[in-house]
Amino acid sequence: MMSMPLANAGTALMWGAAIHLLIGNLLIGFLEGLLLWRIFRVKFLKAAFIMIAANYVSAWAAYMILQGLSAHLYDIVNLYNIQRMLRIGFGAAFVFTVLIELPFVGLLFYKQRRWIFRSIAACLLIHAISYVPLYGWYRLVSAEGVLKNASVLNLSDYVVRNPEAVVYYIGDQSAVYRLRLDGSEVKVIHKLEQQEGKPFLFFNYSENRGEADLNLGWSEGVYMLITQGSECLRESILSDSDIPSLPNEHGMQVTDYRPSEERHWNIEAGFWEMEGLAMRNREGGKWVNIALETPFVQWLVRHVTVLPGDEIIFQFGEQICIFDRESRKLALLAHGSSPVVILKTNDPSERQ
Repeated sequence: MMSMPLANAGTALMWGAAIHLLIGNLLIGFLEGLLLWRIFRVKFLKAAFIMIAANYVSAWAAYMILQGLSAHLYDIVNLYNIQRMLRIGFGAAFVFTVLIELPFVGLLFYKQRRWIFRSIAACLLIHAISYVPLYGWYRLVSAEGVLKNASVLNLSDYVVRNPEAVVYYIGDQSAVYRLRLDGSEVKVIHKLEQQEGKPFLFFNYSENRGEADLNLGWSEGVYMLITQGSECLRESILSDSDIPSLPNEHGMQVTDYRPSEERHWNIEAGFWEMEGLAMRNREGGKWVNIALETPFVQWLVRHVTVLPGDEIIFQFGEQICIFDRESRKLALLAHGSSPVVILKTNDPSERQ
């Protein structure tokens, strides 16, 4: 996991966006002014100053719009349409930039013959050229591990390694659900009441680690027992596992059900979106992650549970996902947050 000094330093996208907003607009405006001077024979200094101003206006306007839309994008973008939505996002950004900066370009051609047509043509041409390095810059500083390191499947095509696992999660911030990985059940077990703060789930284990109670918490420190969850967990396999003993509203802790001899990979929830689900081989040092941090969508990884066979259940943005590290297959289990997982067995000798 990222150390605190590095965590405080931010991400490549944060710094990349800051450089673009503060300095990059100056360079892009200068480039566009140069293009207008060379191709359309306008005055260079006037063109440079106008295009620098235009770039600052369009960039900051886009930034403010994205900040306002970020919460709504969670309802639109998901694991299965992310590539298409990124293409739409970059295309929409180009169109938005052209529309915002067109009046600035028009100032350079105003009252000239066919000035409207020339303004549109000039604006499209210079942005077709200047958008290439800008697009490359944001792709460079973005984290797209989910697109590079995973094969996204429909859940019906995903082969579950641990069908005995039971997942509890909060859906739509309105109810606690129980989902069995064998596909036999998706059920509401508790309706949420209105409380201040963001709700999260956690297990409370007895001292002998043989029993567990499912609890619901809120960020201000209010906790309550969910009876149906507790009854289900009496048959859990809890031995030889790393299980957090205290609730953590931020979801940075990892529950690890793998036997010690299977723990060849260290699996963590990264602090930032760019780290995502971070997996490092303890012997060879190979590092892989499932992450998403782009100018349009950023998904944090939280509430990670590692099952035997390196099958991982985790929250990815506002989605509950399952990932097979060996095959690198990834599927969406449900929309929601705060997944907690329990393993069950019908063999009494394995119960604690």
